Amino acid sequence: MPLPTIGLFGTCGSSRWRDPFIAAYEARGIPYFNPQVAEGAWHPGMVEDENRHLREDEMILFPVTHETPGTGSLGEIGFSALQAIRSNRFRTMVFLIDDECRDPKATPEVVMESNRARRLVKSKIAEEARHWHNIHLVGTMEEMLALTLRLWPLLREMGEIEAAKQA
Repeated sequence: MPLPTIGLFGTCGSSRWRDPFIAAYEARGIPYFNPQVAEGAWHPGMVEDENRHLREDEMILFPVTHETPGTGSLGEIGFSALQAIRSNRFRTMVFLIDDECRDPKATPEVVMESNRARRLVKSKIAEEARHWHNIHLVGTMEEMLALTLRLWPLLREMGEIEAAKQA
């Protein structure tokens, strides 16, 4: 039986938020999927693999950092949460949405729209997190990493129990 996998979704571009997560997971032997690739390396054939991980990984991390307007990530959150709930009752989603876009390349209009969307999406996730055991909203990257390290052994154990039931 394969170990549970943690999908590192959310902000891409030049963001380095994944680095401490990858280091912690590799040190503990925790499998992860990193959809971020080197600039210019992405190609349309990668969409299928990314969608499979979004559908199947037992834990999905979804930070929308201050580094970009987050238009794509904010739009993808609703779909991701719905998939998590419908396709696997043990799948866990951990969200972090920085309150403000601080992308120096973004126009004031884009920043204003991003900040409005962040507030709206964050409020919806907070509401859902009150009703679902597998949806979490955290305030910092440190909190996100600590939560994933606490939850991963539980997901692994639940996966073993489900595999035993099916055997």
